[in-house]
Amino acid sequence: GTATAQVTITVTGINDAPIITNTAAVNASDQASVGENAGSLNIATASDADGDAMTLSVDSTTWTGVAAGVAPDFALGATPLLTLSGGDIIFNIPASLNTLANGASRTVNINYNVTDGVATTNATVTVTITGSNDGATVSVAGATSSTFSAPESQPGLYEGSFTIADVDVLSGTNVGTANTNEALIPVAPMAGDFGLTLNGADGTFGYSDIDNSIDDTTTFTTQDGTVITLSTNVVGGSREFSIDPFMMA
Repeated sequence: GTATAQVTITVTGINDAPIITNTAAVNASDQASVGENAGSLNIATASDADGDAMTLSVDSTTWTGVAAGVAPDFALGATPLLTLSGGDIIFNIPASLNTLANGASRTVNINYNVTDGVATTNATVTVTITGSNDGATVSVAGATSSTFSAPESQPGLYEGSFTIADVDVLSGTNVGTANTNEALIPVAPMAGDFGLTLNGADGTFGYSDIDNSIDDTTTFTTQDGTVITLSTNVVGGSREFSIDPFMMA
């Protein structure tokens, strides 16, 4: 014969801890590399099987070459190194590391955790940020665009001043403070074919054209290899100058 029976089973849920999974940007040794200008890097994802809200906390950070208890040689800024956004764990590159010289690097080891309020999952990641060459920029006193007029100190004699800047540190270990090391240009005055002069020693340029009819161009190269072009020509009877690349002062 056949016997029938009924059974009632109660399944009781338990809290499932968050799961942290590295992205392809992080290797099997929990190491990642990123360029200084990338802004950020998605290092991992966090998920919770129960759908609970998750929060991320950084337990500790260790920068290579920086002694314990000593602040790094650059500003970390207001943005946290790690943030959790929609399940993505994002490493945020400190903006001050934009001053890294080409090929220079800083490495940080981060111990962090993700919790759902009940259970916590720990993880670690080591990220190396490598510097790249940032080109120099030029600003001209009184100029609001790359094309500008220079004052005449006397009829046909035009004079002006310029400033070159480069965020990269040329050498040494300190970063985080923009300087002009990589923006250095030859000290000896440089001249175009028709008298346009540029003096790297005092940051001045000049041009003499009593007839106000001749155009001229000169180029110079900064320490990091940025080629800068200074030109002058007559437009509508008035002498204009232009410089490239230009940045507003």
